[in-house]
Amino acid sequence: MIYLILFLISIIFVAIFAAFEIAYISTERSYMAVELPERIREFLIGYPERVLTADLIGTNVFSVTAAVSLTDFFMRRMKSGGQAAFLAAAATTLFILLFGEVFPKAYARSRPHVITKRFAPLLFLVYRVSLPIVFLISQISRIISRARENVLTAKEELELLILRGLEERLLNEKEARFLLLSLKLYDKKASDLMQPMKEVFFLPISLPPSKFRAEARKSPSDRIIVYDGSLDNILGVVHIKDLYALGERGTSIEDLLRPVAFVYMNWGLERVFREMKKVRTSFAVVIDEYGGALGVISSKELLYHIIGTMEDRANGNSELILVKGNTRFEELESMGFSEDAPSDWTVSAFILNKIGRIPGKGETIETENLRYMIADADEKEIKKVLIKKKNEKGWG
Repeated sequence: MIYLILFLISIIFVAIFAAFEIAYISTERSYMAVELPERIREFLIGYPERVLTADLIGTNVFSVTAAVSLTDFFMRRMKSGGQAAFLAAAATTLFILLFGEVFPKAYARSRPHVITKRFAPLLFLVYRVSLPIVFLISQISRIISRARENVLTAKEELELLILRGLEERLLNEKEARFLLLSLKLYDKKASDLMQPMKEVFFLPISLPPSKFRAEARKSPSDRIIVYDGSLDNILGVVHIKDLYALGERGTSIEDLLRPVAFVYMNWGLERVFREMKKVRTSFAVVIDEYGGALGVISSKELLYHIIGTMEDRANGNSELILVKGNTRFEELESMGFSEDAPSDWTVSAFILNKIGRIPGKGETIETENLRYMIADADEKEIKKVLIKKKNEKGWG
């Protein structure tokens, strides 16, 4: 009887692992990031090949256990060992096929979130127990996958689908360009999207309330970064509107501080959003590997990059555009602004090379195809440039 119980328990675990495989593949990473504990979340999102390897190990271990236990069960009740082995193999195959594969996977497709959340701890436990085996198999798989250089990545496949949709007129040119630009933008790192610290307004927490309010009026933004001692020790942000309460009923700057997320410079857009959501803030400080502050990102700026920028770029007929000085010509070319300059050059570098100095605000530089008007600059750098195309009527 013990062998039959062991067989049934093994079939249940085979069903769990089979269901989890489908649920894991079907569950959005954004759901995992919010609903699962930190260590399990990092495991499921960061190491998908190890997750599937651990799931495979669990499936095989319990499949073998089911086969062995049922074989022993029949061997003890039948005189012919051959018949017992055949019957055990047939029964095990049928049970695993129906109750360990078909039914669990069908259920998992309809409720992937429930399965993932409930059984993720079990997968994490299997992974920890079989860590050496999982690591070895994952490394072998990685070596094999690297050797297949002709295999397209998911991003490349999406790009091909978009281009195919354009060819077959399922998408118009504007829609196709919008989708291609969104894929390109999603590859950008936090360091590409941040506002550098030298352009950010910040104040020390040591200032008296009256002095803090007076200095805050100079801020070009509605948020002020507050630090203690140095910019590598940022405490949070204060909203301008909250400063009216400063000093009233003993209210201090510490009471008005709002949290900020700290994100590494090489993090992608999705991970930056996740961290901001985790901290429940719309403001993030970009740091390097040593913890030094490099710049800031706000959710408003991120949404501009995702929606506003791409809408501007999707409209290739625009003859006028305002860009930052560090914009590269490869980005301008994607918007229809062509210049006789290396694609990896920035607008600032091109202008400096052209006239040999930093131009003043309002100064205009003309080339054969484009006119550059300096919208914002100081003695150290060109911040913003208004670029206009030359049309059939000249610069009119």
